[in-house]
Amino acid sequence: MVCFSCSQQRTIYKKKILNNSIDNLNILMNWLEVDYQNDSIPDNIALNYFVVVQKTKKNLIELKKKRHEK
Repeated sequence: MVCFSCSQQRTIYKKKILNNSIDNLNILMNWLEVDYQNDSIPDNIALNYFVVVQKTKKNLIELKKKRHEK
């Protein structure tokens, strides 16, 4: 199996891209919450996803702040 998405890296500096990415993470978090509340995903998997989404969102917000300060 070849992971094509991992082989191409792109720098995310544009404010619009960061905002869209943060918005997408918010949508993903809502979907996870709905699936979790409906018992569609196990607790341990939901927790893992929640942690990854929250940390990624936090990192993007920090990157956005750093780019804004420059």
